[in-house]
Amino acid sequence: MTLPRLALSVIGDEIGPSLEEMISCAHEHGLKRLDMRTVGGRNLLGMTKDEIINISRTLEKAGLTLDACRSYVDAHSEMKRPMYHVPHSKGVVGSAANFVLHIADRMKQEKATVN
Repeated sequence: MTLPRLALSVIGDEIGPSLEEMISCAHEHGLKRLDMRTVGGRNLLGMTKDEIINISRTLEKAGLTLDACRSYVDAHSEMKRPMYHVPHSKGVVGSAANFVLHIADRMKQEKATVN
């Protein structure tokens, strides 16, 4: 008899309010699935499809993975402060999407100063 395969997941907003906290905890514990009800205090069901898709597209546009973003923020603790200012990018909706583009800009600036 073959046993059914179970996928272990965690409910993200029970970890913390931010997407970054959810992802960090999932990686720390080797989880591949993250179930979310809210991000940043907003219920996903109340977000538009475009808001949700925008985060994914922003990561792709920035040439980043969630791992790269998380690693960069972990190395720059000032970005974890609740009052950290994230500039708004023209035509980008959503704070998470703007945050990812901000990370990409900072990474490019740092690379330019090293070269």
